[in-house]
Amino acid sequence: MIKDTKKVAVIPFTVTSDIEVDYFKSGMTDALIEDLSKIDQLKVISQQSSRLLEAPLNTANILVLNELKQIEYFVNGTIDYRNNKLNINIQLKESLDTDPIWEKNYSGDITQVKVLWANAAADLARQMGIVVMDDQLPNRSEIRSINPETYELYLKGKYNLSQSSPMNWMQGLVYLKEAVDKNPGDSYAYSGLAEGYVMLGHGPDPPPDVFPKARAAALRAIELDSMNAEGWAALAHYHTYFGWDWKMAEYAFNRANVLNPNMAYNHYHRAWYLALFGRMNEAIDEHKLAQELDPFTPLHTAWLGDLYRMVGLYEEGLAEVKKVEEMNDDNAWGLLVKGNLLVDMGRTEEGIEALKKASEITPGWRYYGYGSALIKTGKIDEANAIIDELENMPMTAFNALCLGFMYVELGNFTKAIESFRFKEKHGWYPWIRVYVYLANKDFARDPRFLELLKEMNLPDPAPLVSNGIK
Repeated sequence: MIKDTKKVAVIPFTVTSDIEVDYFKSGMTDALIEDLSKIDQLKVISQQSSRLLEAPLNTANILVLNELKQIEYFVNGTIDYRNNKLNINIQLKESLDTDPIWEKNYSGDITQVKVLWANAAADLARQMGIVVMDDQLPNRSEIRSINPETYELYLKGKYNLSQSSPMNWMQGLVYLKEAVDKNPGDSYAYSGLAEGYVMLGHGPDPPPDVFPKARAAALRAIELDSMNAEGWAALAHYHTYFGWDWKMAEYAFNRANVLNPNMAYNHYHRAWYLALFGRMNEAIDEHKLAQELDPFTPLHTAWLGDLYRMVGLYEEGLAEVKKVEEMNDDNAWGLLVKGNLLVDMGRTEEGIEALKKASEITPGWRYYGYGSALIKTGKIDEANAIIDELENMPMTAFNALCLGFMYVELGNFTKAIESFRFKEKHGWYPWIRVYVYLANKDFARDPRFLELLKEMNLPDPAPLVSNGIK
């Protein structure tokens, strides 16, 4: 039986407090989103996207206006937090600019904040006409009191991880490390730390031990609380990008989605796990779900465009890129995907221009996308100059991966294998199975390349087919 789902947006709370407001406001909003997200009859959009819904309707762009039309319920309210005491007013509305159809006040000590949010989520669900099953929300009698000092560090850590700067990510990890040091029994401090390590591992020059640290933190989070969806998600992401235990990755993805079906970033990572195995219909559907839950995060839209590119649905890919441009026309992810789409479509000069602009914003894209596109379009001298740059730089896992892709495009299979065999592996390394097949099918059949896949327990490359999914 297909369940009737309702789409909900939690608008960031208005907070008055005797402490710094930004991280506390973000953390409290996410706390309610997390509890509502465990109810599988609800689709709860992420705070990163719900923030944009606060803008006056006459200034909202077309994406925001379209999103507003799809949301059935809005939750907003106020929080007063002083001397460790919380007073929360929550309102449920059917439109942002109408009176609430229901509201309620919740009060208590900060140590009982998780109980307050669990009660609020259950009350809101009932007001939306949803029958909540016992296993969808925690038993209030089993919710442990929080340590205010540790919880503050956790909120600060998560807030910094939600920012776009790597410097914020590093600061977020500092806060989360301090949280687990002060309270080694805090499951969510460990799962936040694990996901922070995974995020850091996606950068161009991550510390070599970042993924093993993610695994250790994720396992500890699950050991402390087997119902911690964040912990299971982090474990899935570890095995997808570094551990390569594909059965465990699939299990952990599914477990996380059962515990919290509304984690947009988990659907995003699972989409790329599915694409790695050529399960393109599922991958595109999963990516679209990430986008639906977090519609204004460019990451979840731009890379959906790349999945469409991989199966030759170029116009669909460009439509996703256009959405990114409406969010931010200088977004490096959007420009990267747009450039690759245009090159593949034969619109080479437009594509090269987009990729060049992307590399000016994010220098790593000069090696990951721009260099390969120059080779595809016959600009060999310019591409060789980029290869020389990389060959004369300190070799890293990211640089070696980029070199490998460029040598595949050049048809220099020996150099490509040599690059791919660099001792350290970047988190994106497994996707050589996909991108090499798209770039050069002869190389994809080379026994030396097939041996690389065998070492990761990956099957030989096969055509990526979408069966016309749109």
